[in-house]
Amino acid sequence: MVWNQGSEETSDNPWWYGGGLALKDIVVVTFNRRDDAFGYLAHPELNAEGLAATGHNTSGNYGVLDFLEVLKWVQKSIANFGGDPDRVTIAGQSFGSSQVYHAVNSKLFKGHFHRAISESGIRYPYDTLLAGLATSYVNMDEALFHGVNYTKFHNASSISELRKLSTEQLLVGSGDRVNGTWIWWVTALSCNYPLIFKPVLDGYVLPMKYIEQLTVGPANDVPLITGNTKDESGATLPLNGYTVDEYVNYTTLKYGNLSSRYLELYPPLNNQTHADEAWNAAARDTSLVSTWLYAKNWVLSASSPIYTYYWDHAPPGQDQGAFHQSEIMYALNALYANADTYPFTAEDYYISDIMSGYWANFIRTGDPNTGGAFVGANLTRWYPNDAATKYVMHLGNGWGNHSISQPESIQFFEDYFAQQIPY
Repeated sequence: MVWNQGSEETSDNPWWYGGGLALKDIVVVTFNRRDDAFGYLAHPELNAEGLAATGHNTSGNYGVLDFLEVLKWVQKSIANFGGDPDRVTIAGQSFGSSQVYHAVNSKLFKGHFHRAISESGIRYPYDTLLAGLATSYVNMDEALFHGVNYTKFHNASSISELRKLSTEQLLVGSGDRVNGTWIWWVTALSCNYPLIFKPVLDGYVLPMKYIEQLTVGPANDVPLITGNTKDESGATLPLNGYTVDEYVNYTTLKYGNLSSRYLELYPPLNNQTHADEAWNAAARDTSLVSTWLYAKNWVLSASSPIYTYYWDHAPPGQDQGAFHQSEIMYALNALYANADTYPFTAEDYYISDIMSGYWANFIRTGDPNTGGAFVGANLTRWYPNDAATKYVMHLGNGWGNHSISQPESIQFFEDYFAQQIPY
């Protein structure tokens, strides 16, 4: 398994230490890639360099290409470490999840991996949350806008001048903020996520929009796992503290002509706590329906199975619930490396054994149910998605099919997504 971490993270993080999966006979490879401007700076001059090297007007995907170079190394060298170059699984979470999805969609990665795990997670291309999350991209015009203004910000008139600056100088302005203040050129086109420099839709590394790729099928048709955690993507613990008026105002602005239907499904009931809980319930349903709709369309254009999940176990000793990335240390059997941070109980280790069993089985065979990686009783069967059944796999505080929502809510979000411009 080749692990691709979230944005601005390093490979040296106990969340994804490989010792736990090694106990299940999995070889784990982690690596450091370029992020922010170092990995995703696009510029007209860099496009010219890309054209000369590849025949394509391309720049801004250097962090994605770092991933490809690691996979090329794995193909050549992993047998020396006891690995099998014909059974390579790429896996990642958050921004690393998008890296996995970009690899699934890119012909450049053909033959370099055989299954994929995308945690937090692949969303339906009509889902409005994509624009603000790390699992998105920018189009070339927007990327060039940021790149040119980043260059000007550093008082450089060319890429050659930019290359003369130190790493420390180039780090300034590489993210959204400098000393806590918005950089002037960021304000106009901020994605409302702390990443301005993202992978670029260049027609080469990223060949087409998500919606187009979902329609024609993946460039790399391999078994795929994807899903989300309970308390992420808008669902927040501790509660947001919205007043009833704020709740009604925000949801009306978001859902527009559908807001009356929304408020019938997720009413605040003149109670601030209930308004907060209704907000979280809607956010969770959005993720569940979005994951399901993606899977529903995947099976129409891909021949390989797709397995979707919903993780709801909250690590002990914290108040953020099943927060963003909370499933990683369980899936990778890495509780041993995080016991100083979280007061794990026997239940946590049991959950981790099951969860990592699914992951290890999938890495071995492309099927989370087979491979002999779970040491306890038989695993609850995890069925791949089909085009009709409205479920994802419940992982964490229970195991088995989890209904994505009530029929009225499913229909509501389908109608809401249908009004959006797809990614």
